[in-house]
Amino acid sequence: MKKTTLFTVLTILFVSASCSSTLKKSLCECFELAANGPQTERAPAGCEWIEELSQKEQEELGMKAMIECSGLFDDVKDSLAPKE
Repeated sequence: MKKTTLFTVLTILFVSASCSSTLKKSLCECFELAANGPQTERAPAGCEWIEELSQKEQEELGMKAMIECSGLFDDVKDSLAPKE
């Protein structure tokens, strides 16, 4: 009986911790959330890792995002392209 109760308690704790924690999102996911979400000074949930970077690292990450997440920046590229 004690083993079953202990197992049940541990299972509930594990599931609760798994559900409540936010998973780390990828670079492109974070940029998409930031582009489509409300303008705030905080990173979207799961993107807090970006706030831990230095200003220089964040700038480099922005350049990397323009390459790796190119679909997110198509509108910007189109607006900068010369008009014929």
